Amino acid sequence: MTFLGRPPRETAGLLVILALGAVLRHQNFLSLPEAPKHPVLFGTPWARPPLLDLLTPAGIDRHWVALVLGVLLLAVVAQLGRMALGAWGGLGVAATAAFSPALISAGSIWLPQSLVVVAVPLLAIVLHRTLKEPDAAVWPLVLVATLTLLSDWTAWSPVLAWLGWVTVFRPEWMGAGDARRATRGLVAGIAVAGPAYLLLLLQHPDLQEALGAHKLSMGRDAVEELLLAPAALWMGVSRSEPLLLRLGLSTLAVVAVIVGPQRAAKTGQRLWGSLLFAGTAGALVPLLAAHPWLGTGGDKNLWWMTPMVLCLAFAAVWPARRIPLVAALLLFGCTDADEDGHYAEVDDCDDAADTVHPGHAEWWDGIDNDCDGEVDASPDYLFPSEVEPNDATLGSCFAPEGQELRLADYGLLTRLSGEVSEVVDEAYDEGDLDCFALRVPDSVDRARLRVVLSWSDADSDLDVALWGIEEGEQAGFIQGSAPGAGPENHVSSGSFAGGEPLWLWIVGYSGPPTEYTVDLVLR
Repeated sequence: MTFLGRPPRETAGLLVILALGAVLRHQNFLSLPEAPKHPVLFGTPWARPPLLDLLTPAGIDRHWVALVLGVLLLAVVAQLGRMALGAWGGLGVAATAAFSPALISAGSIWLPQSLVVVAVPLLAIVLHRTLKEPDAAVWPLVLVATLTLLSDWTAWSPVLAWLGWVTVFRPEWMGAGDARRATRGLVAGIAVAGPAYLLLLLQHPDLQEALGAHKLSMGRDAVEELLLAPAALWMGVSRSEPLLLRLGLSTLAVVAVIVGPQRAAKTGQRLWGSLLFAGTAGALVPLLAAHPWLGTGGDKNLWWMTPMVLCLAFAAVWPARRIPLVAALLLFGCTDADEDGHYAEVDDCDDAADTVHPGHAEWWDGIDNDCDGEVDASPDYLFPSEVEPNDATLGSCFAPEGQELRLADYGLLTRLSGEVSEVVDEAYDEGDLDCFALRVPDSVDRARLRVVLSWSDADSDLDVALWGIEEGEQAGFIQGSAPGAGPENHVSSGSFAGGEPLWLWIVGYSGPPTEYTVDLVLR
């Protein structure tokens, strides 16, 4: 039995969580008073973007629509957590979300936020894939961004925060091409969703009334509600608890948002943690800035933050991913021979190797490191192709010139592909000399580089050179000049610190034109 590509045990756990979440939300909406009447479907003028109306068939109790969205959210949260915390981490986050008072409310009563709270973490998943996979299509990001923005005006905050993150505040480790691709997708979503809000403005002379914000708190009351709203993640929207308690719980949520990305970066998930941080903390800035004009106070307008905050909270307390496994150890008496925090009876597919367990990076080593049933298959591998012209002599390659690329992290594969179209002459004045400018990941600490050069035509003779910086001086780390057919296998003569530049030079000395690949693995 599998569900969304998950193995049987994980599938069973997820189905139990979904069923439990459905029961909790069903019981909650049975205890709620009758919901006020909603404007007629397609009635004019629009009170809000009508996306949720479009998803609500005529004659169906809208509580049931909210319940379906609430259960769907748990599956989305499980996937969002699974991306960085592994299978059991994703289930842990989903189980926590099943009991979150804010999410129980969002899945029990029909409101625009019922759709926003699903759309925002789904957009985070799609944006993560767009930034991480160079060959990822942009249209899914455009579609999900559009639907997110059309769900409610409160969704504009995280979308604009992510747009600013990948454009204005783009971190150094994020590839420029990845950022441009994400920017195009988010901007296209804004362009598609914008006319719906323009129509709202044309129908209503009052912007606050058009957005449904005229009944929300204003001024100082709005700021106070915003500061206390994160406490609703842990205790719901009740105002009966002491002010100091609510402020303390809000502070706890903020700490989780700050610490979570730092812990995620230490386990090789910097992109995941930074993305969730930008979508939560970054979105609070426009909310606070707009409050005197728009009235953005109210817990329900921050419900969309809850899934991302829960993921970051789990990452903050789970650096070794041990919580569910330790619980299994206490309950069932499991064994962990390699002391990697995973147990043979639970999920460790090789209890004799501490580099093999769920959540481990899938290194390029012929072993199924992450126990997903596939050997040397990982979305973290990089497969850039040569972009012409990148011809350069060895001296000018080290200028640097050529194609600017980033290496995958420790143990992960970077495979370059290109073509030598013409061999060089004796003076190196003519011919196809390919230059790749590389950047070592910031997280790497004194790793050496394995370089394997292969080419398709056995009659050709290709060679490789790797140069970099050692103690502030230019240095050669690989000079491959073996005659005849490949592949050529080399290991750098020295190691590299994080962030250092490297230059790889490929040249053909004899034979016909040939295509080539270069496998690069930090070790």
